[in-house]
Amino acid sequence: MGALLFLSLLTPAGPPPESPRLVVQEATRAVERGTVPATRHRWQARLAHDSLDAAAWLGLASLSRLAYDYSGADTLYARIAALPPARARGYQTFGVLGLAQARFTTGRYAEAGAGFDQARRLAEATNDSTATAFVLIAQGWLRLRSGNPALAGAVLDTAAALAHREDFQLRAAVACGRAAVHVRISRSQAMAEGRTGADLARRAGDHRLEANCLNGVANSLVQSGQLAAAARALVDVADRLRRLHERAGLASALQWSGFVAVSRDRFDEAQRFLGQAILEAEASGNRSALAWSLLDLGRVSLVFGDPASARLQTDRALAEMRGIGDEWGITNALGADGQIADLAGDTAQAHVVFSEQAARAAATGDAALEVDMTNQLASLAIRQRSWADAERYLDQARAASVRAGRPPDFVAQSYERGVLALRRGQLHQARALLSAALEAPDSSSQITHYLAGLHLAETALAQGDTGQAEDLLDRAADGLDAWRAGLSDSSLRVFAFQVLDEFGGPDLGTASIVAAVAARGRVQQALRLVERRRARELRDQLLRATAAGTTAAGTTAAGATANGATANGATPPSGKHPATAPAASFTGADFQARLPGQGTAVLEYATGRGPQPTTLFVITRTEVRAFALPPLDSLLPSIERFIAAIQGETPDSALSDRLGAILLGPAVRVLSPTVTRLVLVPDDALHRVPFPALRVQGRYAVERFALSQAPSAAVAADLWGRSPHAGPRRVLAFGDPAFPKDDPGLPPATRAHFAAFAQRGGLPQLPASAAEARSAASLFPGSEIRLGREASAFALRRARLSEFSILHLATHALVDEAALGRSAIVLAAGGGDDGFLGAGDLAQLRLDADLVVLSGCGTALGVIVGGEGIRGLTAPLLQAGARSVVGTLWPIADRSAADFVASFYGALGTGATTMDALRSAQLERLRNGVAPRGWAGFLVVGNGFLAPGGRQAGPVSAR
Repeated sequence: MGALLFLSLLTPAGPPPESPRLVVQEATRAVERGTVPATRHRWQARLAHDSLDAAAWLGLASLSRLAYDYSGADTLYARIAALPPARARGYQTFGVLGLAQARFTTGRYAEAGAGFDQARRLAEATNDSTATAFVLIAQGWLRLRSGNPALAGAVLDTAAALAHREDFQLRAAVACGRAAVHVRISRSQAMAEGRTGADLARRAGDHRLEANCLNGVANSLVQSGQLAAAARALVDVADRLRRLHERAGLASALQWSGFVAVSRDRFDEAQRFLGQAILEAEASGNRSALAWSLLDLGRVSLVFGDPASARLQTDRALAEMRGIGDEWGITNALGADGQIADLAGDTAQAHVVFSEQAARAAATGDAALEVDMTNQLASLAIRQRSWADAERYLDQARAASVRAGRPPDFVAQSYERGVLALRRGQLHQARALLSAALEAPDSSSQITHYLAGLHLAETALAQGDTGQAEDLLDRAADGLDAWRAGLSDSSLRVFAFQVLDEFGGPDLGTASIVAAVAARGRVQQALRLVERRRARELRDQLLRATAAGTTAAGTTAAGATANGATANGATPPSGKHPATAPAASFTGADFQARLPGQGTAVLEYATGRGPQPTTLFVITRTEVRAFALPPLDSLLPSIERFIAAIQGETPDSALSDRLGAILLGPAVRVLSPTVTRLVLVPDDALHRVPFPALRVQGRYAVERFALSQAPSAAVAADLWGRSPHAGPRRVLAFGDPAFPKDDPGLPPATRAHFAAFAQRGGLPQLPASAAEARSAASLFPGSEIRLGREASAFALRRARLSEFSILHLATHALVDEAALGRSAIVLAAGGGDDGFLGAGDLAQLRLDADLVVLSGCGTALGVIVGGEGIRGLTAPLLQAGARSVVGTLWPIADRSAADFVASFYGALGTGATTMDALRSAQLERLRNGVAPRGWAGFLVVGNGFLAPGGRQAGPVSAR
């Protein structure tokens, strides 16, 4: 909604046939009815007869503005200003007003304000009270957008005093403006004003104005918490505006639809609406709708605990809002800044931001924003154990909720006060409040229901009722599974298990419940609870692929659309997600039966943050045992120092012994000497631990065990069950690519890749990687090798990958550990391909490979997603059909990597399994005195039990 709604004006009874108001109205109807060419031709014909025809110039200028051809409109409005005063009288007012409206729509508020002022002076000079009223309405919208709702209301009151009783359109425009003011300051009169405006617009026959007044009604439903009704109303508004070809207003309606969908936890809908809103906003120049859509996309990223994406989206939104001077938007964007700071652990900055924005919201009467900001302050206070402050903030939020007209269930604050009671140790009160929150009928709060269930389970555990805690945790997971199955966007499904508890913080006690259930002797049940939350999206993809009898090629990787764009961006998929794979359940007994031999054990870790304990599950063919380990937070400093010491080539044996004793010691003490292979399922920061370099009983772990890793026990079992590559054993190897060069003319996404690599040393050539490729390709006859310009992304996409049992990629890699969708490997450019392959691109490959080797820097790293594990480059390749992936935990030197890979392939050539061959290469380095940096960072993810190698064979074809 905006001043643009009130420029397509019908006249009251008796206007002159060529009144400027009627001309603008005629242009509007031409756009709505699709008769623009004929109408334009008629006005152009008039100008051919009389070049000073002001009505024709105004009509053509209005057509251009309403079709969002702003440069053309500027030129045509300038022709009106240049007409002789005698011919331009009256038209000049509407010409200046139309030009100012174009500035308003495109967010050039200062210029729009100057134009409105000029139009008002012109209208008053000609004693045109009706034109003055319409200018005042436009000025009211500008005041509202600039953050002064009180002044906006006063300006609208002045306009209302100028409206004739029979001028339904003018009265409708005033009522719609007042509705927007009431929405802005959370007044209940908004709905009545909006409906009055819609009724008057209908009587006037102004369909655009009617639709946008109904948008005001929908917005008032949003502010009062009637979200389902608001969603229906907004769909109707969008349909009306779409039929009327009013794209700027449509962008705003779609943005509100996206906001409502976010508030109802319908994130697929949200991304679809917001993506459409951005397209309409860009087409119509509606920078306000663009900025708010980006801000709402940032909210989605925050809900799913993706601060990096939220930062990018919020920063862009804030820049747009500052550029147009949208003070209301700036306030909301800064509030999101506080959430991002909180998510990053900067609680002091978060407190400053939340306090400033809460005060600002209170001062401007924005009760809805005040509720959000004071709830955030209450959350901070609870986590800082400042109980009195938390209660004070909750009281303030409740008062603001009443002012905003929120429904009783919202005002009751059952969830918020239940969390406070839990943290204060008031367990009976917490249980009653959280039970009320869990039983609330409001279907729009699915995440709150899930979080309430988790906190209720935590309460039961604190009361000593471990069985009830287990049952409640299971039920909460059932609800989340049902919600997650309805998400069509794979990136959202990936993040589903780390949805951000904006009020209660990240510590939900799940790891504590798992530990307590295991301590009761219910080890299998505890393991099942862990597996319910682990690598679910990857496993679902693998199961669907198996059920279809194909690989998972064609599906998109988490965080990327099919073309590699981030899935939280502006072009989300619109389809529905197929049902979650029915075989997603897990039982420890079935898993034990599928273990590859008596000499294998699986070590699965379940941890949390804060004081929560870590549980280690040790699984063999004959038993499942659980061990309580220290909280992860207590181990993080040692882990970070250990990794830093290894990468600095000064390994710390004391740290290695300490961490080895903690993380592996309990398992080693109970495992039979016949167990020589370990499958590790890490959790959280343990994904970054180089387990081969941990020392146990005076020896490196790699000296006793061959090690592999898996995203979950269930995924490991699924990969073990996949048949090996059935065709002839062949290798496709890429090495020493001719890396592409940056160029200002390249697309922004490609230049962003170059910039990211530049921050980490650029793209120097890797001559030793050619030797790697040759080592790999020497394994089997008929293998293929691509070097230099032939080692291109285009060649990889074009190759018949399903014919190769091993794919080797020796090249530069960039793995972003902060955000999905920004990790990539780079090959040569060519064939229309820029050379960069992101997670989405890798997931699109059609593989049937026993092994993919990603010989680059940090290729086994990625974003650590709660429950899902590491999401970087390895998971998409498993998803695409690889049975195992060898990657690295840190940067590797070109020559050193080539030597290591040659040893690895030499062992594969003897018929060794992938994990045994990797261990052989690691032990060879260890015997030669190489520090752990040169061997401990290589790991195999997936099924390391396959033996894809063979004897060195015939010639290699080079292409």
